[in-house]
Amino acid sequence: MFLRDGFRAAGAGQDGVVRLPGAHIGGQLDCTGGELTSADGPALVADGLQADGGVFLRGGFRAAGAGELGVVRLAGAHIGGQLGCAGGRTRHGGGGLDLDLYQCQIGQLLLGRGFAARPDARGLRYGGIPDGPSVDDWLGWFRDPGPGLGYDAQPYQQLAAAHRAAGSPTSPSGWRPPSIDRAGQVAGDLEAARRRAEHAETDRDTARAQAAQLGAQSDAPRPGPIGGSRRSRLGCSGRRSRP
Repeated sequence: MFLRDGFRAAGAGQDGVVRLPGAHIGGQLDCTGGELTSADGPALVADGLQADGGVFLRGGFRAAGAGELGVVRLAGAHIGGQLGCAGGRTRHGGGGLDLDLYQCQIGQLLLGRGFAARPDARGLRYGGIPDGPSVDDWLGWFRDPGPGLGYDAQPYQQLAAAHRAAGSPTSPSGWRPPSIDRAGQVAGDLEAARRRAEHAETDRDTARAQAAQLGAQSDAPRPGPIGGSRRSRLGCSGRRSRP
């Protein structure tokens, strides 16, 4: 399937400008040099795509969009060949998710440096060492996955395993697989500490609210007995008056 060499598409809405969810492409999806623009939603929606060949968003490919769903969506996709994005670029108008690769399986990842500012790599699996972004770039994305996306150990483990499997004990930037694993553990510890602090603050707020409620109840005036007091019924002296 070819959407390349001057292909242009623009639109709006959360359904996406180009929609390929669950599609099966026996060959490749080639968007080299294409341009997809959405005013308020995703530019490309290809969740669950099965491509026996590669998916190419390269060579001047441009995608722009907005909204919570991100710009280019490949969540749950199975790509038998390469995901090649060198020379392409995707940008979210509000600084949100650029590239959704959640639970995506890729034969070889050639992302290209600068293609995405904020990808979702949770559950992403690929063969070999991903080309383009440095290990520092990947770790930065893992630490700060974006609004609503919490810590996940799997991206760290996948990146370290890729370096081990390739027989590359040290990345060009000096990272070793054990240190990548350790970075994931530290990030997990920090996330756990943050959640404990949030729970503790919630508990304190709940305790303060309960204390204020009890205090308000104790300060409220108590009603007298029905029909008045026995003293008032009998008179001030407490003796019945004679007829």
